[in-house]
Amino acid sequence: MNKTLKIILIAVAALQISILGSFAQTKSTKQPAAAKAKGEQKDEPKTIFSYKKELGLTDKQIESIKALYSKMQDTFNEKGKELSDLQNSLSTKINKKDNLKLIKADVDKVYNIKAQLFYLDIETARKIEETLSAEQWKKWLSIRTAEMEKQKEELEKAGKSAKP
Repeated sequence: MNKTLKIILIAVAALQISILGSFAQTKSTKQPAAAKAKGEQKDEPKTIFSYKKELGLTDKQIESIKALYSKMQDTFNEKGKELSDLQNSLSTKINKKDNLKLIKADVDKVYNIKAQLFYLDIETARKIEETLSAEQWKKWLSIRTAEMEKQKEELEKAGKSAKP
């Protein structure tokens, strides 16, 4: 596989894994007191902001990236509601055995929204790449690749231990 294409695919996958999790965590990163008292420490998902020092992120870069994430998250939230409503409508039409043309129209709408969100994810990744220096971007890709490998190994390990 072409090296540039491989880097792009890794970047897109890494961004998809981290973007939504980063906002979910940045809005509420405090653990409940009861969990802390019991000693139940959960590993919080790491985001690009977790590697501020390693990447040498400036305050301006952090501000820009947060703005990009925020804009994307707003769109994901807006389209998510629309998508949920459409999927419920589609499910109802399928269960009622409605006209196939009506079902097809809803299927097209659902996948059009999913395509828009996927494209927005790619567009945001490109804008983040433009915000970072070439060195920072390369290091970020390396960090995310290592994190994905670690997660993959943990999932495989968990899967093997769950088997009788």
